Amino acid sequence: IIGSTKQAQKPKDVDINRQGFTDEEYEELKRIERKPKKERTPEEEALLAEKKKKRDNAQKAMSILRGISIRIPLLIYGAEVPIDQDITVDNFVDLIDDASWDEFMPTGVTKPVYKKFAKYYEQDVFVAAGRQIRKMAQAADELAPTERVQKIAQIFSQFKNPDKETVLTPWRVVNMHMSECLGGYNFFNEDFTDTLDDPVFVDRGKVTEDTLCNPNVHILEINSKTGLYPLYVTYSLFRSKIDKIPLNEQTADTVWDLWTQTVAENVFVICKTPMAKAITKRTLLGYKPGKVNAHYFEDLINQLKNKPEQFKEKITRGSYWGRKESVMKFDAVVGNPPYQGTNHSQIYPFFYLAAIEIGKYVSLIFPSGWQQPKNANNLVKLNNEKIKTDSQIVKIDNRQNIFPNISGAEWVNIILWECGFNNGLNGKQLLYTNGENPQILKLCWEVNQSSKPEEIQKFAQIILSTQGFVSLQKYTSVSKPYGIRKDIFKNYAKYNLPEMSIVRQSKTDILVYGSFNEVRYVPRDYAFPRRTKALEKFKVLVGSAWGNMSEKTGLGGAYANVIVAKPFEACTETYQESGCSDDIETCIKHAKYLMTKFARAALYVNKISQMSTTSWGAVPVQDYSEAWWNNSIDEIDEQLFIKY
Repeated sequence: IIGSTKQAQKPKDVDINRQGFTDEEYEELKRIERKPKKERTPEEEALLAEKKKKRDNAQKAMSILRGISIRIPLLIYGAEVPIDQDITVDNFVDLIDDASWDEFMPTGVTKPVYKKFAKYYEQDVFVAAGRQIRKMAQAADELAPTERVQKIAQIFSQFKNPDKETVLTPWRVVNMHMSECLGGYNFFNEDFTDTLDDPVFVDRGKVTEDTLCNPNVHILEINSKTGLYPLYVTYSLFRSKIDKIPLNEQTADTVWDLWTQTVAENVFVICKTPMAKAITKRTLLGYKPGKVNAHYFEDLINQLKNKPEQFKEKITRGSYWGRKESVMKFDAVVGNPPYQGTNHSQIYPFFYLAAIEIGKYVSLIFPSGWQQPKNANNLVKLNNEKIKTDSQIVKIDNRQNIFPNISGAEWVNIILWECGFNNGLNGKQLLYTNGENPQILKLCWEVNQSSKPEEIQKFAQIILSTQGFVSLQKYTSVSKPYGIRKDIFKNYAKYNLPEMSIVRQSKTDILVYGSFNEVRYVPRDYAFPRRTKALEKFKVLVGSAWGNMSEKTGLGGAYANVIVAKPFEACTETYQESGCSDDIETCIKHAKYLMTKFARAALYVNKISQMSTTSWGAVPVQDYSEAWWNNSIDEIDEQLFIKY
């Protein structure tokens, strides 16, 4: 139903009896396995096959259980059940409404399916684990606001991301996003690698003054799943208020009263499901009473997509929030909207369009794919002149891998928009990459608007019309050919992977190439998240960032050398694999080909972003049969221009 949910680490000890064998049968199996294969009887081979089948079935069942289990803690955390009432394996399913179950559980895992698998859970362990989660949340209620926020963030750090439709925004990302755009109190150090004991105030000037330092502000999170965005906003607003009260007047009661007043007066939340609403309420107030302006908006996606005016009218109606004013004005709209709906349709465009209709400031985080001239899967909603030349966009920051291991979220952008603002860029936009290297660029809404030189376009026409053309895209790996990120060498625990060695431990070790000429070694059976057929062959590793244009260095930009990798040599996402072969001579010729101006010009034709296999679409495959492939790169270049 849900495919494979990978285990973080292989267990060191395995209870063999769980596979359906007695001690005697297991001893017999070990004896058979020690025998050479040619000496085994048909009966012994059948027994080994039965063992393998049972082991495979057990692993599949455990994979499904993992897929269900990683969703359970968050749902228990938000469950609206008295703290003294236990949540059991059996009553858990009845505590979750159908809409929330569909949102948080894997597609296909219905309530009847859960009940079928529930028998595999140990009742006492389930109850005790649930009790521990809820007791931790309740214990946080007794802490001062700063310590309570830190405790809630710690609890959430133990929850896993369910899937790409329901990405749980980590506390680290919430702080990065909000402090970069609105300012406020940031709980992390400068590079967001470690938490701080005392949060630091970040002042972004006018936007901070208008929002997180404004005691009368109205801030809306447009799609809350955990309540961490409202938690950040509430804390920042609370601090701006409490700091104006003398210390001798800051009793526990007055502090909590000011917190609940901030939640009730300044923070507003839209949720896709009742459970998301309950989780948000738990995050903001714990088990204590108080008003939370959170609404479960039934059929939210359909409303945004097909009835945006009705959505706007409802959200901005004062009575909807129980307010006296007839029209609600939102000073800021923030959050991380859902990215993908059914059939790969992108739904984040509808959230962005709704947000800029109702907010003075808008700061959302969503995939950066809309920046390219794409119309499919609802991207046409943002892929147009009005949106891409909008001078009200203050800045866009393209960030990579801030949601580790989440498919479809490798590159996201943090966007800041201000109603009535004029960026003065004449239709272009200010773009950062990972918070650095600001560039002023045109976001094209048609492919032919690409600023590629006319010579490059003509060059591509000649190549693509050549008889027998085959694209090198066919022989280039996806990004992350082995499923490992650039920063793996710095933090293995972050990706639940075993550590790699700086020195070779065995002659059979696999060498792994990383950034800045760093290498590591791993055992032959290392648990790479992905393996390619090229692992056991010669291949060429080429930098994923290749293919740009630089005024100083021309085509290819400041490119690094390629690597001719041997069998059992792998790489991080710094590289893509290109053109694997059984012999090294072919790979050496292929490496020389990639270094030519010809190949780099052809790569530049379709280069829009890093880490893209489609960028190689206009680079023709070569068979390397010509004698001149043994010549210098400059001479090969000349021969290629003659050939084409």
